[in-house]
Amino acid sequence: MRKIWFLLIVILGISALFIAACGDDDDNNITDPNQAEWILTFFQIPPEFDRASFMFDAYWNGEGSAIAVGDTFALTLDGVNVPVQAYNYDNEWFVSAYDFVMQPGTNYEVKFFKNGNEILTKTIKTCYEVTATFPTAYDPTEPVTLNWAVANNNHTQFVSVSSSNWDAEPLDYDEELYQVSNATRTYTIPANAVQYLGVGTEYELAILEYNNYFAGKNYITTNQGAGNFYETRVKNIKNRIDRALKLAM
Repeated sequence: MRKIWFLLIVILGISALFIAACGDDDDNNITDPNQAEWILTFFQIPPEFDRASFMFDAYWNGEGSAIAVGDTFALTLDGVNVPVQAYNYDNEWFVSAYDFVMQPGTNYEVKFFKNGNEILTKTIKTCYEVTATFPTAYDPTEPVTLNWAVANNNHTQFVSVSSSNWDAEPLDYDEELYQVSNATRTYTIPANAVQYLGVGTEYELAILEYNNYFAGKNYITTNQGAGNFYETRVKNIKNRIDRALKLAM
């Protein structure tokens, strides 16, 4: 599940960059994120999950043989080291960090290293935080209008509606994404946007914010969002942080 959630973040960031083409790119060696060697994501964990503010994933988009067990990686933000851990999942390499503090809407100089050699240096901006008003109940057969606020525009925005069934094996999941202009602050999701997946179906409404950057042969995205879950039957509701950890692992 960690891979699914991470790739969703990356795919959205890549899609947004193709459409919006934001960020300062004068020093870039690539302009297509699909050609990136490393794809770095900084994801702001929503405060209701009771976690420190950010998690980080770097995905190696090249040949798996280029990385070996025992290779070391390092990440610094404005010169401050952030502890990371490398691991291989389904024959693909990731480097991750959890529970470190960054401020929203703030510039940071990011440096990423492999075996002491610098892979990239780039100044990026974390997303300005989105706060949203969600309905107390959600009927997927009816349209629903979402309203939200952001202090300043980020590069790109998505409105998301999804349905999932954690009781299904494997997990059953459906999602519809709507890219809106970065100045938009309201959107109406149409009726029947996602499927009902049987007894145990849960729905989520969300607003997702992205900033996107190239750094040489690499691609960086920062992400922040606000969302709300809706469950279709009374059951033992798991703590939200447990759900977040399921998505992250």
